[in-house]
Amino acid sequence: MPVVEAVNLSYIYNSNYDKKTVDGVNLKIEKGRYVSLIGETGSGKTTLAENLGLILKPTEGKVLFDGVDVWASKAAELEFRKKIGVVFQFAHHQLFAETVYDDIAFGPRNLGFSEQEVGFKVHNAAALFGVHENLFKKSPFELSGGQQKRVAIAGVLAMEPSVLILDEPTAGIDPAGRSQILKTIRKYHDQTNCTTIHVTHNMQEVVDFADEVAVMNAGKVFRFGPVEEVFGNSDFLNEIGLENLQILEVFSRLKNLGFSVPTNVYDAKAAAEIIKKMILGEEKK
Repeated sequence: MPVVEAVNLSYIYNSNYDKKTVDGVNLKIEKGRYVSLIGETGSGKTTLAENLGLILKPTEGKVLFDGVDVWASKAAELEFRKKIGVVFQFAHHQLFAETVYDDIAFGPRNLGFSEQEVGFKVHNAAALFGVHENLFKKSPFELSGGQQKRVAIAGVLAMEPSVLILDEPTAGIDPAGRSQILKTIRKYHDQTNCTTIHVTHNMQEVVDFADEVAVMNAGKVFRFGPVEEVFGNSDFLNEIGLENLQILEVFSRLKNLGFSVPTNVYDAKAAAEIIKKMILGEEKK
């Protein structure tokens, strides 16, 4: 049984305007999977994620958690909220406490843990994301953008959610910082077997970290499946306004030029090795 499921889910932001930002989506996400949502701006990926995370309530359709309609009763809604963590694109949208410590501690406290347990969870989550204890007494708004992002993510993971939803969690972070944050999130995902839903526009993040990918287009799920399957024939990305991976573009062009090369290479090192062998082979001829 899927842990999270959208059933004929639609969402309209303005009831006076009949355009559906999300339009009749059906999506099943199994427990323990790392799923990326991708799509061009306006495709509905963030709106879908916010419906799955109970930030928004569907205009039509249902969100199921372990087969239960989360909006069917207040009890079901409250139970699901205890199990889900949402990281927003802009960290300052979810930082509010007077100190870094209190911000990270808010979730565990709200779940009813003792102060000793809260302290343990705060220190663990902070250490995981490189938030040093010497920052605990500072206001989160005194920190740099990158530090704020780490505090925001640590605050969500301190709740130890079984479903983790991330909306562009590395926006505004330098490449090295992006890689480090996503590697840490993937490590947490693997260690806890949580279900992760990651909204991103970065194709490389998808192939580096996700198990499955849902491609959004015009409010609908255009394609969904394992990353290697969806990107195995990725020419459709350009058709819906998304940039293809540069590595895939290179190998697609080589294939069209008559070279015998695979078209599902995502890793830069593997790509370099294939091209090196191809060049050496040509030289021998």
